[in-house]
Amino acid sequence: MRAKLPAYYAQALEIHAPLNGDTFHKTILNQIDFFHTKFEMVFPPLNVPLLLFKHVRDLGLPGKCTC
Repeated sequence: MRAKLPAYYAQALEIHAPLNGDTFHKTILNQIDFFHTKFEMVFPPLNVPLLLFKHVRDLGLPGKCTC
């Protein structure tokens, strides 16, 4: 995607500082709130069982899937 963009726009997509989890979370929540209030967009909830399964698998923890 970046190869097709002009250099100015491609540079804007680069990360210039390490991401802070707390700041990142607040920024995403602010964006969701903005789109919800201004455009009445509804974002779907997270698929919690799938995310938990992925984290357990990535960590290599033993577990029983009750899917």
